[in-house]
Amino acid sequence: MYLYLETSVWNMLVDDDPVNAEKRRDTELLLNEAKSGKHELYVSDLVIKEINADRNPSHRSMLLDAVAATGPVVLAERDEVLALANTYASSGIVPARYIADGMHIAYAVSNALDAVISWNMRHIVKVRTRREIRVYNEANGLNVPDLGTPSEVIDRE
Repeated sequence: MYLYLETSVWNMLVDDDPVNAEKRRDTELLLNEAKSGKHELYVSDLVIKEINADRNPSHRSMLLDAVAATGPVVLAERDEVLALANTYASSGIVPARYIADGMHIAYAVSNALDAVISWNMRHIVKVRTRREIRVYNEANGLNVPDLGTPSEVIDRE
């Protein structure tokens, strides 16, 4: 599968809250599956920018090292990504205040990826967003990526 990993997935690697231990484990499993060739991973320059904005230098370094070790394809911003994200925001699919969340989805759409993988349950991985992205994208002849979590992708055998 061709998977776009949104920033929250990477951030889970440095989340030490015991409540998120299973999410962290599933994130690590997903990255290991990708390293073994099961998935092809993608991030964007926006993901790298968001990681670089982490105020904790130790976290920032660990996350950048994890990205480098996993070796995802880094997608550059294009006009169509920003235009699509603006459309998602202006139509209320994602809150205008969180246009970056729309950009993450738009990267996957414009690069015909299979899914956006995220732990962002407020604006990305939720039923309403899934439905509205599907309706809008199908009506406009655009790719419709799945929106899911690492837990939904990993092999639990």
